[in-house]
Amino acid sequence: MQPQVSIVVPAYNAETYLRQCMDALVGQTLQSIEIIAVDDGSTDNTGVILAAYAARDSRVRVITKENSGYGASVNRGMREARGEYVGIIESDDWPQLHMFEKLYRVAKRNDCDLVKCDFFDTYETGESKRRNLRGFPYGRVFDTMELPRTVCIVASPWAALYRRSMLEQNEVRCLETPGAAFQDTGLSLKALFSARRCEFVREPLVHYRRDNEAASTNSRDKALAVCGEFAEVWRYLADRPQLEACFAPWMSVKIWRTYAWNYGRIAPELREGFLQQVRDEFLQMAAQEKLGYDLFEPFEIERVATLLEVGPKAFAELYPEGYEEEGEPDGRA
Repeated sequence: MQPQVSIVVPAYNAETYLRQCMDALVGQTLQSIEIIAVDDGSTDNTGVILAAYAARDSRVRVITKENSGYGASVNRGMREARGEYVGIIESDDWPQLHMFEKLYRVAKRNDCDLVKCDFFDTYETGESKRRNLRGFPYGRVFDTMELPRTVCIVASPWAALYRRSMLEQNEVRCLETPGAAFQDTGLSLKALFSARRCEFVREPLVHYRRDNEAASTNSRDKALAVCGEFAEVWRYLADRPQLEACFAPWMSVKIWRTYAWNYGRIAPELREGFLQQVRDEFLQMAAQEKLGYDLFEPFEIERVATLLEVGPKAFAELYPEGYEEEGEPDGRA
């Protein structure tokens, strides 16, 4: 029988946290699921752990492949999925036991293409609720083209449920760039672009681990990885002019806020080169009339203008620690 939900678990050298993740998945209150664990050429005990879960629970399928990166692992899992809906859980995170039952119930009740929930920011020292979706309507269906500012939420593809046919028909998948980071950014944005029936759930339903030092987003040397993701997003939109006209102004806001966060994260010696990339992109957006200046916060407009005017070296001297402001909207990838 077709499972109601397929859950894709990309895993690479994940032995430290993998059991916590898998226990929460096999313990889901929604029984009609399949768990597709994709072992991306791990060199630790990831494969052994996954094999043990598969031996105990027939709903667990393990795919072992040569190391080719997060994006390739997610795409492989989605190709193998048989469920009506698809979810993604990263191997160092874990869902609430009722997560997929709740999301599936919402999706079926309102015939949704995409259901997203809030999440917990989790550290070894504790956790807090992230109100990623605050300011948006909860509990009602909407078309994201009617609320294009949805692109500015934190991507969080692991806090969502996707109609599988929607993913396939709209070619929603990850960019496969071995060794890169932020490969869930493009996937999340493409899904938001494509969701004609979307619903947001206020309850946080997944624990997002923020202090895993092995996570690719914690690498201080991958300064331009997220730029490649946005280049792919622009390519995707260029092939779909109606979507591009709707979302392009808000994409400029999303990109600026993501780049502001990235600037504060990367190694100081990489910042000037990164800012040159940012400046080039924003000059191009301005030339193509894709900048939604009226959508930016006032301090953001001032800083975009400063970067374009003085260049990366002088801008880096003005803002050596970062150019975000406390309390500004969180637009991280």
